[in-house]
Amino acid sequence: MATIGHTLIGLSLSETCPANARTGRMPYIWVGVVVFSAHVVDLVEWLALFVAPPHWDKHFLTQSPWMALGVAGAICVAVAATTRCRKPWPYLVITLAVLSHLLLDHHPIRALVANAYGLSADLRLPDYPEAIAAELWLYGLVFVVTTLLVSWRRREFKPKTRKLSLVLAVMCLLAAAARSPWIWAPVYMLSLLHCALMWSRRMDRRYLWSLVPLLPIAVPPAFDLYAMRLTDEATRLREAKLFDAAIALNQRILRMPARKSFVANYLELARSYQSTGAFDLAEKAYLDAREESHIYGTFMADFFLAKFYTDDRVKGTPYFQPRKAVKLLDEIIRLSPYPDHQRWASELRTQLRQKGLIDPEPAELSPPRFSVP
Repeated sequence: MATIGHTLIGLSLSETCPANARTGRMPYIWVGVVVFSAHVVDLVEWLALFVAPPHWDKHFLTQSPWMALGVAGAICVAVAATTRCRKPWPYLVITLAVLSHLLLDHHPIRALVANAYGLSADLRLPDYPEAIAAELWLYGLVFVVTTLLVSWRRREFKPKTRKLSLVLAVMCLLAAAARSPWIWAPVYMLSLLHCALMWSRRMDRRYLWSLVPLLPIAVPPAFDLYAMRLTDEATRLREAKLFDAAIALNQRILRMPARKSFVANYLELARSYQSTGAFDLAEKAYLDAREESHIYGTFMADFFLAKFYTDDRVKGTPYFQPRKAVKLLDEIIRLSPYPDHQRWASELRTQLRQKGLIDPEPAELSPPRFSVP
C-alpha cells in the first residue's frame, strides 16, 4: 500500500487545477479534497470490511476501475453540492486522483518503482523502509517539480524568483537521477523551502479547512498499525511458549478490519497450533497463509508449510508428507522473485535429501566412451 505515494500524487494533482477554476467555496478545501480522493479507495475498502468482513475482499475496489469511477462520481456530486463549483476541471482532477490509487497499488507498478530506484533487479516488492524511500524519491520528485513549475508560471512573482524555480526544477531532476538520498533529499527540501517562501505571503488561514477532509483517511492506517503491534505481541507470546494466549491473540487480529497482509498472523497461528499438537488446525492455517501470500507475490508461507510436512513432530501422522514438501520447495525455487527464499528452499531440500527423506538427485550421466579398434 503506497500510502506516501498516494499523498504526494494527491498534492501534485491539486497543483494542476487553475485557480480560476476553483470557484465558490472550493479554494479553501481544494487540497484536502484531492488528497482525500487519492486515498478514498483505502477508506471505502476499510469501511466494507468493518461493516461486513466475510462478504468483501480486502482489495475489491483496487481491482475494479468501474467501481472506483463510481466512488469518484459520488465525491464529485458531494463537492458540487457543498461548494457550488460549476467548472469541469476540478472534477476531472478528483477523478484522476481516485484512479491514481489503483495504478499506484498495482503490484507491477510498485515493483517497477523499487526496480527504478535500484532496490532490486527483479519484480519483487521491497520492505517497508525501502518502499518509503523509493516512494519519496519518485513521487516526491513529481510533487516538487509540479510545485516549482506552477510557481514558475505565476506572473505575480518577480522574474528572478520565477527563474530560480525553473533552475531548482532542473536540479531536482538531476538529483533524482543520482538515486542517492544524500543528494535528492536535500535538493527536494531546498526546493520546497523556496516554494514555501514564495507562497507564504499569499496564505490565508481559511486554507486550514483543507485539513478537515484528511481526518477520515487516518483511520485505516491506524487500524493497520495497531494490528501490526498486536502481531509483534503474539510473536512474543509464542516464543515464550504461551501458545494458547498466542492463538487467541492471532484469532483476534484476524477478525479486525485491517487491510494489512495477514500472512504473518496465519503463520504465527499455525506454528502455535503445531506446538500444541493440533496438526489439523496447523495445516489449515498454513494453507490460509499460503493463499494470502500468493496475493502479495511471495512464497514464504510455502517454505513454512514444507517445514511442517517434514517436521519430526508430525512423523507417524498423515501430515508427514516429504514428497509434497519437495514440490513446494521446487515451486519456491522456480517461481519466487526473492533470492533469499530460493536459497532457503534449496538449503531445506538439501537437508531433507541428507536425512534420506527424499530421493537423491540423479547423477549426471557421462558420455559413453568407445574404444577405437
